Amino acid sequence: MLKDLLIKLFARFFPKERAKSPYMINYKSYYQAGFRAIIMDIDNTLVPHGAQADERTIELFDKLHNMGFKTCLISNNKKKRVAPFAKAVNSSFTCKAGKPEPGNYIRAAKHMGVRINEVLFIGDQLFTDIWGANRAGMYSILVEKIAPQEEIQIVLKRYLEAPVLKAYEYVKK
Repeated sequence: MLKDLLIKLFARFFPKERAKSPYMINYKSYYQAGFRAIIMDIDNTLVPHGAQADERTIELFDKLHNMGFKTCLISNNKKKRVAPFAKAVNSSFTCKAGKPEPGNYIRAAKHMGVRINEVLFIGDQLFTDIWGANRAGMYSILVEKIAPQEEIQIVLKRYLEAPVLKAYEYVKK
């Protein structure tokens, strides 16, 4: 009864799964399962907020491309932040994406030439990243934030995310 209520209230925000980090995901298993594209958030998903692509991030994208994945970065940030990062990892991108609106998620999939059910989405926030991917019909993976320092509006969202994550953990038991 409680699980049903929690699902009814919060399921739209639940990721399909959780992972510690995008650097610890077994991407080969997803490729074998038929996924062909990956869309990722940048800030606090791949690097701390505002940081440039580092060696680890560049290696991850090289690995993904060598496996056969197409990639796209999607961010609510401005082009001057997103474009250099995307260039460093050799990925397409969408900036000022308006997450959680699903339109740019869907456009990214079309741009990469894949169907929605072939896309993995990876991000660190429930109410923007995951909700938007879910609304677009994508397979969503929530990762833990990389750095504790965040802008105030994100800190406030994290407080609101906490009960939803507790509900997710309870439902998944």
